[in-house]
Amino acid sequence: MAARAEDFTIEQLEQQSESKAFSRFLKVYGEQRKNEAKEEGDVILNFGKHKGKTFDQIYSDDQGYIAWFCNQPSTPYNKRAKKYFMKRIEEDYDSGDENGQKRG
Repeated sequence: MAARAEDFTIEQLEQQSESKAFSRFLKVYGEQRKNEAKEEGDVILNFGKHKGKTFDQIYSDDQGYIAWFCNQPSTPYNKRAKKYFMKRIEEDYDSGDENGQKRG
């Protein structure tokens, strides 16, 4: 049976690579694998202005950024965050309030 990437730790894969680009890829991939098990709001953004903050922190702290972020084209890197932010917006503002007031 052939070995799969999931059978190795990120550190083991990094040791086998001499490519700096591949090492950076593995670092990002490793962070994504760690984040897969977390609750969506606890996932840490690993790029951009709010790198290192959880989705919940960003949503609570910077509504202007959320508006900007959600209007950006979807990419493999931002897809999960955009989905989470749009879900939170729908939960918070889908009350039919014509004034755009947040629920709760």
